[in-house]
Amino acid sequence: YPRNIRYVSYTPGINDKWVMANIQEEDGGPKYTMYAKIGEWKWTKLMEGLVYFPEIVNDKAIFYTDSFKGYYCDLSKNPKSVDECMIVNENESEEIRYPLINEDDETEILYESDIAGVFSIKRLKIGANGKKEYSKLISTYQSIDETWKPSGYALQRVTKDVIFYNELL
Repeated sequence: YPRNIRYVSYTPGINDKWVMANIQEEDGGPKYTMYAKIGEWKWTKLMEGLVYFPEIVNDKAIFYTDSFKGYYCDLSKNPKSVDECMIVNENESEEIRYPLINEDDETEILYESDIAGVFSIKRLKIGANGKKEYSKLISTYQSIDETWKPSGYALQRVTKDVIFYNELL
C-alpha cells in the first residue's frame, strides 16, 4: 500500500492474484475498502465503509456490508464502485452473512440468509446470461422442547458438493 495506514479492519481477502482490505489511513478518518492485483499493486477504492468476510476465488470477490447487502465483484473488470458489482441478496428484506464462492465453480455462491429472524443457507447460481437462480438448502428449526434454535450458520468453505459450516446456537 503506497501510504501510511492507521489500521486494517478485520481479515483481508486474499488469493494468489488479488487482495482486498478495509483500510483506515488516519486515526478517526474514513475507512475504505480497497483492492489490488498482486504484483501490480495499483490500489483501487471500491467503496467507503467496511466489508465483512471478503473471499476471493480466481478473479471473483464476495463480501457483505454494514447493511447486510452482499456483493459479487469481478475484479478483472476493475470495478470503481460496488455499483459495478452484482447484488447477492434475493430481495430487499433479505440480510446476508458469510457469503462464499464455490472454489470449484465460481458461478455458485452460498450464504447465510436472514429474513425476519429465520436463518437459512441459500444457494445462488449465476447463469451464463447473468440470470440468478436461488434455492434454500437449510432453514432454522427449533428443538422439540422449544428451548433452543440455531441463530445462524457460519459458512466456512464450499467445494464441489461439500459445504463446511458452523451452526450458531
